[in-house]
Amino acid sequence: KIWKIPEVEGLYVITGALSLEEQAYWAMKAVAEFSDCAHTNLTNLHGPQPNHWENAVKNMDVGKDSGFYKVRWASLGYHYDWTARLYHKNAKSDFPKELASLANQFAKKVGLEVKSE
Repeated sequence: KIWKIPEVEGLYVITGALSLEEQAYWAMKAVAEFSDCAHTNLTNLHGPQPNHWENAVKNMDVGKDSGFYKVRWASLGYHYDWTARLYHKNAKSDFPKELASLANQFAKKVGLEVKSE
């Protein structure tokens, strides 16, 4: 079922959009791949900090002192400069093709087209 939220232009809620297996798959992609250093996140603003999830699992440590604990977001595609409050055209990483395909699939369900970059 698709719900359009009239108070927020372009906001839709699609219930049952992903199976439990798909939700687990995308959650794992988020923590294991998208949080890594190719994508800007809170922990690597001042240089690369690779393998957050791998190190957390290997060391059995996701506590407050671990690098993974500090990850709050990851920029996919264009990276946002929080200090300047803008996107720089030359500051980007490849947008995951599989995630772009998923975004396109959901956009089509609500009659929209997107270009994931």
